[in-house]
Formats: sequence, structure tokens, C-alpha cells
Amino acid sequence: MAGGGSGATGGGTNESGATAAGAVTIGGDTSSPEGGSTIAGGLPNGGAAQDAPDPCDAGDPAACLEAVTGVLDEAGNSLQSSWFVTPCMLIRGDYCGWGSLCLNDNHVQDYATWGGRARERFPIGGVKGHRYKVTFNFNAVAVARVYGGGVRDEQKAIERSETQVYDSFYRDGAPDHSPGAFGGDEWQLTVLDDAGREDRHYYMNSFPSADGNVSFEGSSYTFLVSYTKSIVVVGGGVVELLTHDPNCNAPRNCIWEGLSYDKCLAERNLPNEDPNTSLPAQYPHPVTDKPVLTASLFESGVVSQPLVAPAGHLTVTAVERTEELPTKDYP
Repeated sequence: MAGGGSGATGGGTNESGATAAGAVTIGGDTSSPEGGSTIAGGLPNGGAAQDAPDPCDAGDPAACLEAVTGVLDEAGNSLQSSWFVTPCMLIRGDYCGWGSLCLNDNHVQDYATWGGRARERFPIGGVKGHRYKVTFNFNAVAVARVYGGGVRDEQKAIERSETQVYDSFYRDGAPDHSPGAFGGDEWQLTVLDDAGREDRHYYMNSFPSADGNVSFEGSSYTFLVSYTKSIVVVGGGVVELLTHDPNCNAPRNCIWEGLSYDKCLAERNLPNEDPNTSLPAQYPHPVTDKPVLTASLFESGVVSQPLVAPAGHLTVTAVERTEELPTKDYP
């Protein structure tokens, strides 16, 4: 997981013209855009100015990056270094359970809302309404999830491997929430504009359902992920990271050798990361949204690598001003 700001998943109108239900309040303005709802409060610790000079026009890339993606949330985190993490309140052999953080463990049919959900909302700085190209690295030990209706960047066939590092980025679309779906962890990144409307969303852990007769989704394996991507965000808007686990029960970060339902021989480090990289000190509680110590979300209390649960680390490496819309697909 990562930290929070003000935002809502699925808010506003996407590029296909469909209107969703959520919106955010920016800068204390409690007016609701047509088709959206509002969340009171505005952006913590400032956010984007409306009439100030754009910090990205001054020829200082470091200052631009800091101004746009370095705005802190209530837990003291920013998009610059942010996380998707599955809580591990109950260690069940080679699986992690959400325990009391599971909002509904009764297997009701509304798969889109039941289970464990943790949302982190990062305010975007810069100038309100200006658009910025944000380039980031993403490294993870991830659960495989199948998405449909969008585009997976890696088009070629892939094999199931413990050591291979995958590009699992997926643009638009949605997971399968029909009854009987495997329902593994969903890692969704949503871009909201300065009026709180959804401009676009992406998924970070997309895999095919199977390689021949060998399953990716629904298996007890986790997979190494690493890629670099660029997306467009909006000054005064929000980037939201959503971890959703309909089953409230995810495979642990375990090596595959001897993998069984009663043990985990060893965990793995995130690929292409400093092995000393650890989770932030605190971020929002999955149920209350109030900042909590990260260690309290893990039965093991371990927040340094190797992490006991699936986790993904997003690190912003560059930001620049752009006139492109969030619908832009960078190669």
C-alpha cells in the first residue's frame, strides 16, 4: 500500500464517456461536478496552486518532480515513493489473511465491493488543471490477476516462472467479478483530475489466465514484476492506489521450492530494488483511513525486505509539463 490524499475510486467520466460514482473535493470546494459526489476536506498539506507560476517551466527537473509528486498525505507519504501492499494479519502457511480488515468474508455475490480494500490517495501539486507526464519505476512481488476490456502492454506469450521478471502493466478495463472468478489481488492506479473526476485507470499486476494448462491466476504462486511506464496526471488532482482482495486471502511472498499449504521456506526481495528498501513508517488503515503504524498491519511485524506479503513499490523518476491528455499511451 501507500499513503493517502483526497480521492475516490471510479469517480467521474472516463475516456469512453461512462460516468462513475465518485469525486473528490479539491482545495475545500464542496461543489460536486455533474455526475459525481463530493468528499469534504480538500487536499492535505496544500496541493496545486491555481494561479502560481508552474514549477515545471523553470528548467529544474528535480524541483518539478518534487512540486508535482512530492505533496505529502496525512500519513506523511507522497506518490514519489508509494506502495501496494496486501496486509497480512493472519499467516496461514503460505497464505496471508486480512483478518479483521476483511470487510465482508461471507462470499456474497457483489465481488466488486466485498473482501479487503485499502485505498491510498495522493494529492498532485503543480498548477491546478495543468497536465504532467509522470515517469515511474514499479517493482513488485505480485499475485497474478486477469483483467479484461483493456490492453496488456506485454502482448507475447509468457511462461510461468519463479525467476522471470514480468511486465504486468494493463491499461483501462476491469477485473472479472463474476461468481466463480478466482478473485486474486487487484492493484489499481487511478488518475483523478482537479474536479475529482476519473480520467483514467491502470492495473499493475496483469497476467494471462493460463499458459497452456498451467494457471497464473488462482495459483498459490507469486511473481516478480518490474517495469518503467509514463502516464499523464493533473495538477490539483489525485492519484489513487487501490489494493482489493475479494478473497481476503492472498499467496504469501514465498519461493516456489517445496511450496505447500502449510509452510513458506523463504521470502524474496523485490526485483531491481535496494534490499534495504522498506515500507513507510505509516499509512492509512484499510478500514478507517486513519494513519497507523505499518507494522500493525502484519502479524509478523516485519516491514523491511524480504516482505512476508505481496508488495509493489512505485518510484517516480521524472516529471515534465505536457499538453497531452491522460488518454495518451506512451511507448
